[in-house]
Amino acid sequence: MRNARYDAVIWLQTAAAIQIYDGSDSNACRFENADTAVRSGEALKQLLHSHACSGRGNVTFCYAVLRFPHFIAVILPLYL
Repeated sequence: MRNARYDAVIWLQTAAAIQIYDGSDSNACRFENADTAVRSGEALKQLLHSHACSGRGNVTFCYAVLRFPHFIAVILPLYL
């Protein structure tokens, strides 16, 4: 990552990818519908993937899960 501001980046997949996206119902700041959220998330993932593959960044990809404990099981080892 140019002029490294971060030690690592964690990409979190949108809940829309697993059909649990509720738009602005749970977050009034959301401006995307589910399809747009998936497309923009995938575009960012591709950008980060190419960045990581070039050897310039520490990027972890975390896919959406239905249950919070499963999410913690994926994220927690990153910090241990």
